[in-house]
Amino acid sequence: MWAIIAIAAFLLIDVALVAWALSASHPDVNAKPGPIPTFTNRPATPTASPTPTPPPAPSVAAAPRLLIAVSATEAYRATPGACTAGDNTAADTVFEKSTDAGATWQASNLGQYKFHTMLTLSGASDTQISAVVGAGANCAIGAYSSFTGGQFWQEYPNNLASANYIDPADRSKIHAGGAAQPAPCPAALQLASGANSTAVLCADTVFTRAGDGTWASAPVPGVLALTASDSGYTLAVAGVAGCPGVSIQSLSVGGAPTAVGCAASVTAPAEVTLAQQGQNVWLWSGDKVAVSTTAGATW
Repeated sequence: MWAIIAIAAFLLIDVALVAWALSASHPDVNAKPGPIPTFTNRPATPTASPTPTPPPAPSVAAAPRLLIAVSATEAYRATPGACTAGDNTAADTVFEKSTDAGATWQASNLGQYKFHTMLTLSGASDTQISAVVGAGANCAIGAYSSFTGGQFWQEYPNNLASANYIDPADRSKIHAGGAAQPAPCPAALQLASGANSTAVLCADTVFTRAGDGTWASAPVPGVLALTASDSGYTLAVAGVAGCPGVSIQSLSVGGAPTAVGCAASVTAPAEVTLAQQGQNVWLWSGDKVAVSTTAGATW
């Protein structure tokens, strides 16, 4: 009897275990299904690198300072000054001469002549120099010359008609070839005169003409200064590839500029001014002066 009861109990326990095993092997039909995983063989799209911004072009303005060479060791220079009222000389022009390639400069006392502005320098020799000057209480424009290396001056009114200069009151006008006339651009920065030609420096452009003919334009990005040469004009240009300083270029009348050399030491050009006498080229930038005896090819 007890054997039968034990067998029956064993069978009931076995049935319960089988039922539990079957229920554990089937998913819950009422459970919320999870997300189905997805797979792809495509590579992830790379993030685009920002395009590097090129360095800004040099923003150096052409300077109205004046420089004229006599030789490889001698030159005159002047700051433009400003017209002032009465005897106020705080902003008057400063005129200097060097006889040691720009190492030292000797200033002249122009106060006795009440020179306020200086617009041009020309006709330089070791003792002679001519200039167009704004003098007196009204800053009247006049032509003056010195035969003592700039120490003493005298006015020569008849020479003003043939002088070439930019109108200080309106830079859209120039005086060239004996007549007042419109400049080839709205704001002329510098003017230079050759044997039978004229050049005007404007923003990133140089205009040249032979005699009183038509102006020819030559785009020169970064041009800072120009001066007359034996073959046309010499230019100083900033921001030229391959030249860490100031590029020296040659420009014929009506032509395009060509590279001559590089003043590599002038790495931060400021108020650049050029002068040339034969093969001697002077470059005045900031408070530094450099001289080339090879027409600007080497410095």
